[in-house]
Amino acid sequence: MVNYLAIFWELDSFIKKAEQEALVDHLTMVWNRRYMMRQIEAEDAKLKRYSGETCIAIMDMGNFKHINDCFGHKVGDEVLRGTAAAISRSARAVDSVGRFGGDEFIVLFPSTSLDEAQIAMQRISEEISDLKIRAADDVKIFADYGVASCPDDAPTLLEALHIADERMYANKRERKKSQE
Repeated sequence: MVNYLAIFWELDSFIKKAEQEALVDHLTMVWNRRYMMRQIEAEDAKLKRYSGETCIAIMDMGNFKHINDCFGHKVGDEVLRGTAAAISRSARAVDSVGRFGGDEFIVLFPSTSLDEAQIAMQRISEEISDLKIRAADDVKIFADYGVASCPDDAPTLLEALHIADERMYANKRERKKSQE
């Protein structure tokens, strides 16, 4: 009986580790896209059942290609890890932070108004701007982002994510225009 329990415990630990590896981005140690999509679906179901407001934000690094081209992918990876850590430090425990792909991250803000989410994203943006990467000390690190609310901007969080993405690109175009 003891042998069976030991085998069961080892198998259970192995399964939990495999599940975590399947849902956590190995580079940044934040949730991956698969997990975030599950969270979006779960939060959508809560909104339909209990109503309320939830916001979602998407961000990408404003000069990530330049960092990779000038300093290499090792430094780029360090920037991604630092960015993920900065977002996680600035987010609340109830928020979900994930790597959406490449240099894009998303943050899900349950029970949060658009104004509150905008304030949170400004705080996150400032935290990212304060990052210092040893190998690229003279490079300014920053992120462009967009935020959208469900149900105010869209009836579902997935649709809100698309609106947040459009707003992020509009903000990026505006930033680039102001730098000219």
